[in-house]
Amino acid sequence: MSANKSPKLTTDHLAASGSNPEEIRIILRLHQIEAMSQPMLLGGVVSFVLGVMCQRWLIRLLVADRLHWFAIYCLIVGSLTIAWQSELFVR
Repeated sequence: MSANKSPKLTTDHLAASGSNPEEIRIILRLHQIEAMSQPMLLGGVVSFVLGVMCQRWLIRLLVADRLHWFAIYCLIVGSLTIAWQSELFVR
């Protein structure tokens, strides 16, 4: 077992400790939530940073009166999304 991974909790380990079945289920649920929290936190931080960067880019476009570049971007992304969701890509 590697040093950075916690041991997998099983009902056998917990039953040997004298816990009742309801306590076992609660402990296993908490262990699963803890294992999921790190990737979710990383995803939230990355989404926040990218969102702030995109907002700053859009504000710069608006202030510089270059909104036509954003309109072109919206047209391309919107067209690709409609084509992707329509039956154009269905085989």
